[in-house]
Amino acid sequence: MNTVLTVDSWVAIREGCPMSCDILGSGEVHFLYGIPTDGFEFSFEAEALREFLELGSKALADMDARYAEEEAHEAAEPDVAAQRGSAQPAELSQPGQGTGKVAR
Repeated sequence: MNTVLTVDSWVAIREGCPMSCDILGSGEVHFLYGIPTDGFEFSFEAEALREFLELGSKALADMDARYAEEEAHEAAEPDVAAQRGSAQPAELSQPGQGTGKVAR
């Protein structure tokens, strides 16, 4: 039986995390986040990777737009910037619990 998704998991990948990939011919690529003995690995077929990258590009554009809005808001209200700089970082939300979703 062939399914669309075989594992349900949630992983936070932070800036600076080691990343690598292993291309298996023209039809599949394996990605590793972390180190081989203690990392998270997954694979994409070529078309699924194209879909993921398209979705990721949309998400990154949305994140960049939100960052620009935050910067403009902070520039307009200096007290907000000071409070933001002294605030503790928020806990990561689970997928789907953020302030917005990006859909294909």
